[in-house]
Amino acid sequence: MNILIYIPRMPKAWGGIYQYTIWLLNTLSKDTQNTYYIYHNGDEQEITELVARNPSFVLLSDGAHEETLISFGTKLLLNLLSFLFPGKPPVRTGMDALAKKHGIDLLHSPYQNIPVTSLTCISTMHDVQEKHFSSFFSIRNRLFRYVNFRYVVRHSAKIIVSFSHVKKDIITYYKKDADDIIVCPLDLQNLWFENIRAGEVRRPAVHSSEEPYLLYPAASWPHKNHLALLEALHLLNGQGKKIQLVCTGNNQTEHFAEIAERIREYGLGDQVHFRGIVSAEDLYWYYRHARAVVIPTLYEAGSFPLMESMYLGVPVVCSDVTSLPETIGDSSFTFNPGSSIDIAEKISRIFYEDDYRRANIANNALRVEAFRKIDPAANFVAVYRSLEKDRAH
Repeated sequence: MNILIYIPRMPKAWGGIYQYTIWLLNTLSKDTQNTYYIYHNGDEQEITELVARNPSFVLLSDGAHEETLISFGTKLLLNLLSFLFPGKPPVRTGMDALAKKHGIDLLHSPYQNIPVTSLTCISTMHDVQEKHFSSFFSIRNRLFRYVNFRYVVRHSAKIIVSFSHVKKDIITYYKKDADDIIVCPLDLQNLWFENIRAGEVRRPAVHSSEEPYLLYPAASWPHKNHLALLEALHLLNGQGKKIQLVCTGNNQTEHFAEIAERIREYGLGDQVHFRGIVSAEDLYWYYRHARAVVIPTLYEAGSFPLMESMYLGVPVVCSDVTSLPETIGDSSFTFNPGSSIDIAEKISRIFYEDDYRRANIANNALRVEAFRKIDPAANFVAVYRSLEKDRAH
């Protein structure tokens, strides 16, 4: 089969979606039976280099810029037309011409967006967070997500999710047939740092302190819950436990001003260090040298920082929401993200209690072994082949 992986844009600032895409491409590189056309504008060096070193991959960049300009209004109109013309959209597009030129059989988008096309489409959906935390989204963003997600669900022959809670949400909110939503779990392999040579990684130039620190790799979106984490550090300061915090990830969000104000209010300016989006080598260094990782998120389809911490053997504590308890597998290492007191207590333990830290590291190793038994490449190929059989009939 010739399968198109649809990522016209995939900036690092998209966080977990970017990480999932890199993981997916690395996973599919193990499949030598099919050819994968990677539809990408070429802006991300990591993606283009990954494509270049895999013989089963072909980069298609022509038209990728223009494809992103398919307007919100177009999909809104097609959503309305879908009531009159159920099934595939009653149009032919540039994507269809591209598919014909290269003999494309299927299109797989690794995020919640598909183009206007008559191709058979698969989409990975990561969350419907706006259904749970609507206040985190503007009216405009909620409308955009509703129109776009509804289009994706209606026009995807199969929806792929990484966790069962996302499947349940799609069934509940979008009425998709359960048989058309396939859970393809992550395997904690093919992660972004596997090609990094540890001996060649140097301390980031901006990090001069020798003090132990807590790491939180996450963009500064509201659901990442930085405010509760700051309050937990403030509570620990009151107990005489002054802990350094390093935060990586996109800090150019509208929410960051509120985070900065809380840092000033709590007097944490000399403790909390936002580094923004860092290089893969710098992030690897921060993981390897962290005293512990904390993940206080309020909502997460799946947490790459949790998986990365476990894989690297770094002590980690996390929220008891969505897929995180299932991933870490031991409730003694989770906390209520709505309670700064609970967060502070688990931070204190993972930072200062050696027995607790050793138990955490041992649990990480057990969970990683369990996830390594998963064969995600086979799972994806099985979905592709099921649709190939449907087309043949």
